[in-house]
Amino acid sequence: MNVLEIATNQFRNRLAGELQFVEVDEWKDEKGNPIKIYFKSSMNFKQLQKVMKATQEGNQGEAILQTLILRALDEDGKPLFRQADMPDLLRQVDPEVVNKIVIAINSNEDNLEELKKT
Repeated sequence: MNVLEIATNQFRNRLAGELQFVEVDEWKDEKGNPIKIYFKSSMNFKQLQKVMKATQEGNQGEAILQTLILRALDEDGKPLFRQADMPDLLRQVDPEVVNKIVIAINSNEDNLEELKKT
């Protein structure tokens, strides 16, 4: 097996791992329970490039929303948002709540890496 195959297998295994979630107390379902936003432990370079592009262009809010769009999943692993949702997300969603979600998602990724080192 060559190095590229080893690298792609490692990343595939990482993405195939169990979905993690963050509870969003501010967003309640029809029963009044906080919704759960699920996510995978990482993004690929193509996804990361969208976030980095927005950051480099000085669009911090768009970068945060790109992270949400690319990473937020339902319990079955299906995306909760689409790129077409960006205008509504930019204008009609509480930025503090979205920022909290993205921080939690990114923090969980960092925590997983730290746990693996120990």
